[in-house]
Amino acid sequence: MQIVKVPAQEADDVVATLVEQVVEKGYRAVIASPDKDFKQLISEDVQLVMPLPDLKRWSFYTLDHYITQYKCDPLSDLSLRCIVGDEADGVPGIQHLVPGFGMKTALKLLKKHGSLENMLNAAATRTVGKPYVQDALTKHASHFRRNYELLSLRR
Repeated sequence: MQIVKVPAQEADDVVATLVEQVVEKGYRAVIASPDKDFKQLISEDVQLVMPLPDLKRWSFYTLDHYITQYKCDPLSDLSLRCIVGDEADGVPGIQHLVPGFGMKTALKLLKKHGSLENMLNAAATRTVGKPYVQDALTKHASHFRRNYELLSLRR
């Protein structure tokens, strides 16, 4: 077993870097962790093994599981969590500032625009949804971008 230590770097970021390197070499990767931040790495070549505390076991979490659960591509996971927040990481979602703007609205917008940045760019130039959604996207764009910086896994 090899242990990798990178001074002054978050372990999540080190794992993301290693996974990227492994996939670039043509291998597949499995990440065993309860940390849902790793969902942003899921692909055909990357799976998670996550604990199921109620069942007292671990279970694979794949690309198909993600799409079934969220009805969108895992590439949108980071954008989704930037909108709805992540309490475990202390990142507040927009629903605390704009009641009614939650998971359902976020998923609908992400399906249409693909990413948070595309959504914010569209909202800056045209109407992308109901008035409260349009207002939230333009008024709180810096909130979303700050969440993106906080939740992004760095390589």
